[in-house]
Amino acid sequence: MSVQTATSKQDYSRNFILSVSIVTAIIGLIYGYDNGSISGALPFLTKEYALSANMQGAMLSITVIGSIIGAITGGRLSDALGRKKMMLFIALGYGFFALFSAIPLGVVWLLTVRFFMGLCIGTSIVVAPIFIGEFAPTKIRGSLLVAFQIAQTIGIISANFADYAFSFSGNWEFMLGLSCIPAFLIAIGIIFFPDTPRWYLMKGYREKGIATLKRIEPAENIEKTIQEIDNDINSSDGRLREMFKKDYRNATLFVIGFGFMVKITGITAITHYAPIIFESIGIGTSDSILISAFIQISSLVAEVIALLVIDRLGRRFTLLTGVGVMFISSIVMSFVFFQSDFEGSGIYAAFFSIMAFNMAFNFSLGSLVWVYASECFPARLRSLGSSLLLTSDLIANLIVSQVFLVVLDAFGGGWTFTGYAVMALIAWLFILRLAPETSGRSLEEIHHYWLNGARWSDQKQKI
Repeated sequence: MSVQTATSKQDYSRNFILSVSIVTAIIGLIYGYDNGSISGALPFLTKEYALSANMQGAMLSITVIGSIIGAITGGRLSDALGRKKMMLFIALGYGFFALFSAIPLGVVWLLTVRFFMGLCIGTSIVVAPIFIGEFAPTKIRGSLLVAFQIAQTIGIISANFADYAFSFSGNWEFMLGLSCIPAFLIAIGIIFFPDTPRWYLMKGYREKGIATLKRIEPAENIEKTIQEIDNDINSSDGRLREMFKKDYRNATLFVIGFGFMVKITGITAITHYAPIIFESIGIGTSDSILISAFIQISSLVAEVIALLVIDRLGRRFTLLTGVGVMFISSIVMSFVFFQSDFEGSGIYAAFFSIMAFNMAFNFSLGSLVWVYASECFPARLRSLGSSLLLTSDLIANLIVSQVFLVVLDAFGGGWTFTGYAVMALIAWLFILRLAPETSGRSLEEIHHYWLNGARWSDQKQKI
């Protein structure tokens, strides 16, 4: 019986695609909350445990170290166990380690728990975009992946307001532990989902793969899509060494470089240390946390705009515009700190430049990292490629997390933000030269782009 006959009674469902998106969005929201809640808790942890600048950095970098390990192993585990099972383990991990974070047993305990929280974070940022990308129809894949970033920002905003609410009592335990509730709830929902059609077909479960594909693609697309997936799967043996051979070398170098640029340009400093930055220019702790929350709301606006334009104006336009604004904002911040004028107009300049930087990042690099993480490689290499990109991202994250406060104390804000301006300029040039325009392209077409020496066979490339 042909594939077309098998799918004659297809049950294509937009509601199913929406359900998948909601589940991954909630995972993104929890990730955002756990990533953002530490920024409000850190001033109170510093006072309670007399943390030095290095120990404050360690409280963040230990999570990033766990994330790196999670990103390295998460791709292989999702290939072996399945995308769905890994999403379930991620949700349960978020729940338990958030709960453990709320138990005040000292610095060593908290560092240990945050390391394991990092494992969940690293695994989730590899698996969740693949989960979305392999379920999403081509026309809306970019938008759904940007929605994952939007969910993270909503999580960070929620963390900022929760931190503000608990800042008057100094209850950092509630700040860190609150996210266990949605994590345990979403774990229940994940149990009822199938795995992705590409994973089923990759593992030889053809009937399950076709049945799941029928739920996300119209009937007339099924036969062609299965043929493309089969060709994609058979084109690779799925080994790491293959990624550095001629066919995939360009893609591998691009994802490693792109991942590093995402975080080395400085967003980690803004996300995690914004309250401390604002405290350094004379704003109180609670007010600094509240200001950080409003900055994150502006980022949400930028991501919604990205959601609306990414599949229309393209990936490259979005990236080049956003990173250009990040460069200008970093220059303004360095000027403000060199002037050391934190009265009146200086405070407003600092606020608006940080807000513009944050908005520009979330409009561009923050949204597109998930898109490229899920798009650049064929099915058997997709998890490894995503792991490489996000591991590179997390290594840059670790560098910024650990050294930002030390550099700020040693050299001042002027030279610190000048450094970020230089990084933004390098990132802009990197994107201009190497980032492919993948909007409107199937995952299989993107695969052929890299096989063709990083050139589209139809020679169509937007700015």
